[in-house]
Amino acid sequence: MRMVFSPLGERKRGARFLAVLGLTCVCLILVYAKASGSSEATLEEIQGLIQKGDLAGARNELNDFLQSSPRDPNAWNMLGVVEAQQGDYRAAESSFQKAIDLLPGFAGAYINLGRLYQENVKKDPEALKKGVLVYERLLKFEPADLDANYQCAFLLLQLGSFQASLDHLSHLSAEAQGRTQALAVRCADYGGLNRRPDADATAERLLKSPDLQEADVTTILPPLVARHRDDLSLKLLEGLEARHLASSSTLVQLADQYQSAGKLDQARATLESVAQLQGTVSVPLLLDLAHVAYKQGDREGALGYLAHARDLEPNNASVHFFFGMVCVDMNLTEEAYRSLKKATELNPDNPYYNYALGSVIMSRDVVREAYPYFKKYCEEKPNDPRGHLALGSAYFYGHDLDLARKEFQGVVTYPATAGTAHYFLGRIAD
Repeated sequence: MRMVFSPLGERKRGARFLAVLGLTCVCLILVYAKASGSSEATLEEIQGLIQKGDLAGARNELNDFLQSSPRDPNAWNMLGVVEAQQGDYRAAESSFQKAIDLLPGFAGAYINLGRLYQENVKKDPEALKKGVLVYERLLKFEPADLDANYQCAFLLLQLGSFQASLDHLSHLSAEAQGRTQALAVRCADYGGLNRRPDADATAERLLKSPDLQEADVTTILPPLVARHRDDLSLKLLEGLEARHLASSSTLVQLADQYQSAGKLDQARATLESVAQLQGTVSVPLLLDLAHVAYKQGDREGALGYLAHARDLEPNNASVHFFFGMVCVDMNLTEEAYRSLKKATELNPDNPYYNYALGSVIMSRDVVREAYPYFKKYCEEKPNDPRGHLALGSAYFYGHDLDLARKEFQGVVTYPATAGTAHYFLGRIAD
């Protein structure tokens, strides 16, 4: 019999599945294999240090313990837990693997190592594949393990191995397969396999579940998005909103899905509801609203959102740039000039800001003011002939014809600029 300890106290192995929500709520467990009384007593004392948050003390005690008992798998497993909580990924990986090497049937160490990989995907690009291998090794001698089958199914989903994921879900008990976590993974697997009727039916069952939580849906969205199953993602997000389970960040995702589907009215209304839910309006949210309003053709509305964002963050160059470009569309030349000039002052090396400002200046009286901005674009984007074409145009209208001729001759061989370059060269020749 194995004893399972966690920061929440003792719990049965079969109940661990209830606490697992994909990559959320993943915690490492302290599991004792068969050990002598004295060893178990010592490790229980160290467990107490971990529960108190004294990780440094626990690590010192474990190091001392391993000096005298270097082949104790329990101590290596516990050391891995401490190292994982301290953020020492590689050390924890090594410790859990050492525990497994010493006791190949030590299921708790496999579970811990698998969860370590799940929590460190950003640190290790091979973590998902490693996790699958660990859980599959455990399942060879404990084929009915709920945690291992579910987690393996979840990781395979992330890797795009949808049928293999479904196969692992089929090894769960009927009761476990009906839980929201398993339903969510099954739904995403069907979506990945383009089994639309099965995906829709499972989504309906998932969204009607009384135990549904936001994380059940949000953890399966990335593989759906990767497979361009926006229809299914939208259905799931709308279901969360209908049950009032969607947080602000999830509602923003819903608004993005509405935009992708061309449902701009719903996208804007959803973003407005996020503002009400948060009580305050952030600049990123205002920018999202401005983008939607712009796509709707509501230029004045977009400027309103951007003006608010500008008040909140007067030194945000991207806000000034967006404001300026909307003004260009509205033929508000002076407002565009002031806003784009501010953007370039705040971010002088941005090639697009410089190009836009130069273009606006060309429509004003002092053409030569555009020279440095087009030059900057050419410096930052030396392989883009359009920059040299624009600079040549500025030189031409600024009556610096020799400089203009040089720029046009440099881009006359590019298909995108050849026609215009020949036109100006002809005018210079006349």
